[in-house]
Amino acid sequence: MRIQKLGLQIKAGVDFEIVNNESDPRFKEYWSEYYQLMKRRGITQEQAQRGGD
Repeated sequence: MRIQKLGLQIKAGVDFEIVNNESDPRFKEYWSEYYQLMKRRGITQEQAQRGGD
């Protein structure tokens, strides 16, 4: 796992939550808020949905 290779001391389910964006009802709220914050910097809605790449 990448976390272990980097020597990080964090654990899924303890320090962070893994979610499936396709089924998580919070996803639209999250990417919409991210888009509102970043649109002036040129982020499109599609990029916001993908996580800003």
